[in-house]
Amino acid sequence: MIELLIALTITGLMAVAVSSMLFAVSNGMQQQGERRKVQTKQALVQHRVNTAVRQSKMVLAETAGVIVVWVADTNENDAPNLSELQRIEWDNTDDELLSYEAPDSLSPGADTEYVLTDDFVAITAALAGSANFPEALWATGVTDWTVRFDSANVQEARLVSYDLTVVDDAVSESAMSVATLRTD
Repeated sequence: MIELLIALTITGLMAVAVSSMLFAVSNGMQQQGERRKVQTKQALVQHRVNTAVRQSKMVLAETAGVIVVWVADTNENDAPNLSELQRIEWDNTDDELLSYEAPDSLSPGADTEYVLTDDFVAITAALAGSANFPEALWATGVTDWTVRFDSANVQEARLVSYDLTVVDDAVSESAMSVATLRTD
């Protein structure tokens, strides 16, 4: 009888050990899946920002959490028009990264021409979210986005670097990225 109790006790201890190992493995797999999810989200954000910068002719303006780029001189007038601008903005209140661009259907009469000395941060802020400059949500869970340039004058910058932190399900992933503006 004593031998039977000892055998049952040992079996019970082994069952507890195996179940705790299975729990640890399951928890590790879940954390790995969450980390993979946030890394995928971060890679998507980096791809969107890098693509926007790399296809752009010039950074026109910047302020904390905002850059405005001149995508291309599509009408070849040597001046930025509304249809050629893109505003990339980090909303630190809602932890979102947003993009604003004129739609393809922008009428020629609404395609305002600007000069390089204009305040593009203020201009695009006033237009942001309008029918002529609609918003596109690029990502949620962006808790930090800090941008730097290789020149004090952003219109002379050729290199844009930024730090980015993305959070999803309490998993945080930070990275630094660099993108070069296209040279014509």
